[in-house]
Amino acid sequence: SDDMLPPIGDDHIWQVDTGFDVTGALHLLEKELGSEAITPGVNCRGSMCPPSGVSRPALPASDAKLSGPHLCTIVAHHQPENTILVDESLTSGGSYWDASAKCPPFSHLALTGGAIGIGMPMAVGAAVACPDRVVINLQADGSGMYTCQSLWTQARERLRVLTIVCFNNAYQILKIELMRQRIQASGPASRSMTDLGDPPLQWEELARGMGVSNVRGARTCGEMSSCMEEALRDLNAPEPSGPWVIVANLT
Repeated sequence: SDDMLPPIGDDHIWQVDTGFDVTGALHLLEKELGSEAITPGVNCRGSMCPPSGVSRPALPASDAKLSGPHLCTIVAHHQPENTILVDESLTSGGSYWDASAKCPPFSHLALTGGAIGIGMPMAVGAAVACPDRVVINLQADGSGMYTCQSLWTQARERLRVLTIVCFNNAYQILKIELMRQRIQASGPASRSMTDLGDPPLQWEELARGMGVSNVRGARTCGEMSSCMEEALRDLNAPEPSGPWVIVANLT
C-alpha cells in the first residue's frame, strides 16, 4: 500500500525513455552508488561473478520417494551446460536455486511478478529463439493448466523442450496466499478451490492428447533420474524426436 512506500522527493526519481542516453544514465547511476570502484570477480563479494568451482549436487537414493527438494536436486544434477531452465515450479521448486548454484553455466528464466501460467509458453519462446539449446520447463501442475495448449505447439514445431510437471494435485501456491492473508479455508467448498484431485488431472494423457509422444511418469528418485537421462539423450541429438514430458509425482 502507499503508506508502506518510503517518501522520496522528485529529485531522487529518474525517468528514462528510449530517446534518452541510456548508457549515460547508467554511468550516472554508477557514480551515484559509488560502484565505479567495484571490479567483478575482484572485490564484488561474489555478487557479479560465478561461484568458485563447478560441481553438481549428488543424486538422492534411487529408491527414495520423489519430493520437491529431491526433484530439484535431480534436475540440477542432470541439466546440460547451456540449458535454458524455465522455472514455474512455484512451491515445489524452492530448493532449485541452491541445488543449481554451482552447475555449469545456464540461463534461468523465472516468474515475472506474481501471475501464473507463463511457464509453458515461455518454454516455447525460448526454444524458438534458441533452437540449438535444450529447454527444461520445471512446471507446477496447477499453473500449467492455464496454458497447457503450449504442449501442442511444442509437438507441432518439434521443439527441443523437456517439461517436468511437478504433480501434487493442488494449487499449493494459492493455499500459501490464503495463509498470508490469514484466511482459513475451513469449509469443503473453500477447500475445494485449491484442490485439483476431484477429478484428478491425468497429465500423461493430457500430454499425449496434445500430440507429445515422449511421455513418462516417475514416483521415485531413481525413476526420475532415468527418465531425465533418456529425455536428454534424445533432446541433445542433432535431430530430436520432439518434446518430452515427465510427470513427477510428488503426492
